[in-house]
Amino acid sequence: QNNMAIYSITWYLYWPYGVFTKMDIPGPKPLPYFGTMMEYKKGFTNFDTECFQKYGRIWGIYDGRQPVLCTMDKSMIKTVLIKECYNIFTNRRLFDAVSVAEDDTWRRIRSVLSPSFTSGRLKEVELSLHLSLSMFYQLVINTTLSTKISSIFFVAVYLPPQTDAGILITLNELYKAIRKQENAHPEAALQVAGDVTCATRIFSQEEIDTVFPNKSLRLYPIMLRLERVAKKTVEINGIVIPKDCVVLVPTWALHRDLEIWSDPEEFKPERFSKENKESIDPYTYMPFGAGPRNCIGMRFALIMIKLAIVEILQSLTFSVCDETEVRRSPEQTSVSFRRTLPYTNLPYPRVHTLPYHRVPYPRVPYPTLP
Repeated sequence: QNNMAIYSITWYLYWPYGVFTKMDIPGPKPLPYFGTMMEYKKGFTNFDTECFQKYGRIWGIYDGRQPVLCTMDKSMIKTVLIKECYNIFTNRRLFDAVSVAEDDTWRRIRSVLSPSFTSGRLKEVELSLHLSLSMFYQLVINTTLSTKISSIFFVAVYLPPQTDAGILITLNELYKAIRKQENAHPEAALQVAGDVTCATRIFSQEEIDTVFPNKSLRLYPIMLRLERVAKKTVEINGIVIPKDCVVLVPTWALHRDLEIWSDPEEFKPERFSKENKESIDPYTYMPFGAGPRNCIGMRFALIMIKLAIVEILQSLTFSVCDETEVRRSPEQTSVSFRRTLPYTNLPYPRVHTLPYHRVPYPRVPYPTLP
């Protein structure tokens, strides 16, 4: 009986870990019960990148006893996220939010929410969004510039100690890229009475609108991984994926693939210019996912990030200081990009100007900076 009990326990601990061996798919060696989850101590992005470099475009890992097939193969990504989305790869793991709800529940929630995120509806609320950002900014900036933002009780809910710093890092790199372009083509900036012409401003604005969100989202995607669960056994490109197996797309690693992106760590806005954007494969750049289950708030997020940047840069000038430190690699163990250290710089108030929406709002004097 003791031998039978030992055999049963051993079988229970090791039984799930033969899935990828049978499929002849490489991957890190799992531990009983934990699978390969101990590797997450390195951070999701580091683990995914290491596996891609070691095993190629397809590999297998285990989240506990759950087999997870990781793929960076473009044709498989297209099949999973689009072609077989409704029939096989409809669902994700975990809870009942719209992003992870299953089957008819997801369809019902999505159909109710989708009309609120159309381009027409978002244009209707754009002004109110900008005014809300303006008032929020004024409340924060007038509290005191010498106080840490996180110490303001209600702001701490939205800006926890592990603050999302991707936008600040990207702003710094965007500024350097623009300066580089100006130095390379000084004739492009036509100046009249010490100011650039209206035509130049409009062109620059269109160029920034085109390349900035895409470029920043390639370097710092909100979701580092996309995943779907197979509702039944299916064969894709000669690989038999069993029922209930999770198929995972490591977005961070995909956006830094040397075969797809030259100098992947470099901030090059021209990658997403009108001339180059058409050549980008949609299954190699997916900051909001792809297919029917892409992010429902994609348009809303893009509008909000542009409005936030406008409000910040319209009112403040940022400069680096001795404590400023920018690191590209996130130190995180969550599925979104967060930094464990604050991004330190010096904000200085600008001269007050009328906001771009042309609706004035009350302002009070800024606190005096040391």
